[in-house]
Amino acid sequence: MGRYVVKIPKNLDGIVDNDWEGSVSNGNDDPHEIRYARTHLAWVDELPIVFMEWVEPATSREIIKRLGFEPDWVMSVDCGQVGFARDGRLLAYDYGPR
Repeated sequence: MGRYVVKIPKNLDGIVDNDWEGSVSNGNDDPHEIRYARTHLAWVDELPIVFMEWVEPATSREIIKRLGFEPDWVMSVDCGQVGFARDGRLLAYDYGPR
């Protein structure tokens, strides 16, 4: 959806992940601490729908090329699902607990 990704859960794990991701969004600007993509959580009936800012996935090589280093927190994100937002911030984009 343009500059946003709409995340619709397909099962119980997806419901838990969406509830978490829609609640954890932050504006942390410290590159040494985990930074999450900004989200908006909307409930439709019993389903948590997440609208998450678009993040372009990035490899370790791309991160180092752009930032000069890879922050330690990147390895704590499941499968290293991090990338760059339109404004250049390095963010986690898939960080649900399941």
